[in-house]
Amino acid sequence: MSLEVTHPRALHVHVSRFTLGQAQILCQMYALYETVKDELRFAGDFPSATTHRLESVRRNKNLRDLSTGDLLSMIGRPSSISELASLINPAIQDDDPVVTKGHLYKINLSQLAFGKITFNQRPSVLRGNAIVNWGRFVSEFVHSAFSPQSVDILRLEPSLDVLFGSIIHADSLKTAFDPRLA
Repeated sequence: MSLEVTHPRALHVHVSRFTLGQAQILCQMYALYETVKDELRFAGDFPSATTHRLESVRRNKNLRDLSTGDLLSMIGRPSSISELASLINPAIQDDDPVVTKGHLYKINLSQLAFGKITFNQRPSVLRGNAIVNWGRFVSEFVHSAFSPQSVDILRLEPSLDVLFGSIIHADSLKTAFDPRLA
């Protein structure tokens, strides 16, 4: 796993070395918990006017109208890395020639063929503790997705209680991100 701060767009966490099946489970969990993750406290160091919006995975044109069961089934269906990447990060229109289109998604699979998934968090930060906490958060999220308990987690109703009870276990991360503790 590596961390990158790319001013001013987003904080990136790269995760690598996984199978197609693991990538599918990770994408299933991310799609289910994306709106819960969006509730987290995460203060940026750059004005929001200088950042690009990050596109939703759950609300992309391929997945937005699906029930939870259909969502999980659809993400579990691709038989190749490229099919999964096209499903999770469909082509979008953006007139900014500087922005790589795949980077506009909260979870970016444009490098999946090279064994890399990127988690984008906007807004970007320069504070070391915030960078480390986001890296730890993504690491625990990925670890939970790859664990045998992921099947059980996917059956639970997404909520902050499940996020900080079954997926993210470190109390320090709950303290850092849970908006109920503000």
